[in-house]
Amino acid sequence: MPADETTLIESWLYATLSTDSTLMALLGRYTDPTGVDLGPSIHSGQARLGTAFPAVIFEWMPGGIGDAYYNGARRMWSGSFYRIYAEDERSDYETLAPIASRVDTLLSIQTVIPVTGGNINQCIRFHPDKRPRYEGAGQECRQLGAFWDIVAQAV
Repeated sequence: MPADETTLIESWLYATLSTDSTLMALLGRYTDPTGVDLGPSIHSGQARLGTAFPAVIFEWMPGGIGDAYYNGARRMWSGSFYRIYAEDERSDYETLAPIASRVDTLLSIQTVIPVTGGNINQCIRFHPDKRPRYEGAGQECRQLGAFWDIVAQAV
């Protein structure tokens, strides 16, 4: 069993978000410094250099339901807390609302989702998240999304 269920979670997040045509139509594309298209602007941790906004960012946060064990020895699953949000270089939230809504729809699962190496057992929205972010003089960003409790089971 892998020791890092966050790998399962983040692979599932990227696959779920990046294969939805509705969401893809709302996002920018990520390009390298030479202009080569590297895919949709969906990132773990923070937006990468070359990201065209709007983008979706998911980042692991301390918290979540933690690990569950049976027979006092083997881990059954691990719960992790994620902040998942849309970001745009704007002074309003207008373009972010449909992106955040689509992410909410895609991640609100009702059944166990099999993934390579295990399962995503649940993905529960914990609470919404809305905030401005400033990148120096005159550059504003807005972020809109939610905090999620995601439970993965490695097999």
